[in-house]
Amino acid sequence: MAEYHNNNIEDEITLKDLILIIKDYVAELFRFKWIIVFLVLLFSAYFVWEALTTPYKYPANLTFMVNEDKASGLGGMSGILSSFGLKGGKGKEYNLEKILALARSNKIIGEALFEKATVDGKEDFLANHLIRIYKYHELWEEHEGGLKNFLYTKGEPENFSVLENSVFKSLYAKVVGAPALGVEGLMMNGINEDTGIMTLSLTSESEMFSIALIKTIYEKLGEFYILKSVEKQKQTFDLVKAKNDSIYHKLQQAEYGLADFRDSNRSLWSNKDELRELALKREVQMLKLMYGESLKNLEMADFTLKSQTPFVQSIDLPTAPIFPIMKSWVIALVLGLIAGCFTGGAFIVCRKIYRDVMADATT
Repeated sequence: MAEYHNNNIEDEITLKDLILIIKDYVAELFRFKWIIVFLVLLFSAYFVWEALTTPYKYPANLTFMVNEDKASGLGGMSGILSSFGLKGGKGKEYNLEKILALARSNKIIGEALFEKATVDGKEDFLANHLIRIYKYHELWEEHEGGLKNFLYTKGEPENFSVLENSVFKSLYAKVVGAPALGVEGLMMNGINEDTGIMTLSLTSESEMFSIALIKTIYEKLGEFYILKSVEKQKQTFDLVKAKNDSIYHKLQQAEYGLADFRDSNRSLWSNKDELRELALKREVQMLKLMYGESLKNLEMADFTLKSQTPFVQSIDLPTAPIFPIMKSWVIALVLGLIAGCFTGGAFIVCRKIYRDVMADATT
C-alpha cells in the first residue's frame, strides 16, 4: 500500500511543475516568434486585400402596408395563395407573412426581371443588368450551349426556350437565394408584427439596380395582389356593366324607332298606326324600367368592388444616393492579427508537444 501511495505522489504535478511547464512553452513561443510574425503578416495582408477589393454593396429598403377591408381579406388571399399551391390560414383577417411570400414567388420576380430600367446609363431588361453586374458571361465563357454572350431579347417568359428558362432559374436563385445550392440571395423581407408594416430589401453591387429592381417587385406585387383579391367582384362588375350597356343600346334603338315612326306618319294616321305607336311606347317604357334597375345593380357592383379592393400603400421608397456597405480594413487588420497569433501559437505549441512526447518515447 505504501509503495502505491508513493507512486501517486510522484505522478502528481505540483504548482511549481506547472509554472515551469508554462514558462517552457512561453519561452518556446518567444524562441520561434518569427513564425507568429510571419503568419500575422500573411493573414493581415490577405484580409486587408480582401476588404479593399470587395465591391461595395448598396442596400435598397422599401416599406409598405396593406389596408384591406374585413370582407375581402381572407378570401382574396386564399385565391392568390391557391394559385401557388399554398394554403391560407384561418382566424385572421389576412396573413401578412404570405403577402411577403408572394413577393418572392417565381411569378412576381419573373415579371420584375423582365421590365426595362436604366442602370448606369443603359436601358435594358433588369435580367440583363443582373447578368452584367455579376459577370455571368465570365462564368459562361467555356459553355458550349450558347451562353457565352447570352442576353435576353424578349420579355415574354411564356415563350422562352429551354436555354432561356435555365438562365432565368439561375437569376431567380440569385435574387431570392438557394441555400441548398449555396447561393446567397440579394433579396430579404420582413414584417413588424405590431404595426403590420412590411419591408422589402434588396442589396446588390449596383446602386441603381438595387433601387430599380426592388421598386419593380413592389409594383408587380401590388398589382397582382389587388387583381387577385377582387377577381370575383371584378367579374361580377364586368357582367353587370355589359348587361347595362346592352339594355342602354336597346333603349336607344327603341327610342329612335319611335321617333322615326312619328316622323314618318305625321300626315297619315290610322288605327294600325296608333297600335304600332303604342307598342313602341310600351317597349321604350319597359326598357327604361329595365335600364333603371340595371343602373342600380351596376352602382351596387361598383360599390362592392371598390369597398373590397385592398389598398397597397408605400411608406418609404429607396432613393439615391444609398450609403454603401463596405468592409473595414481596420477590422480586417485586427482579424489578421488574431488569426495569425492563434495559428502560429497553436503550431508552435503542438510541435513542442510532439517533440517532447517523441523524446520521452526514445528514453
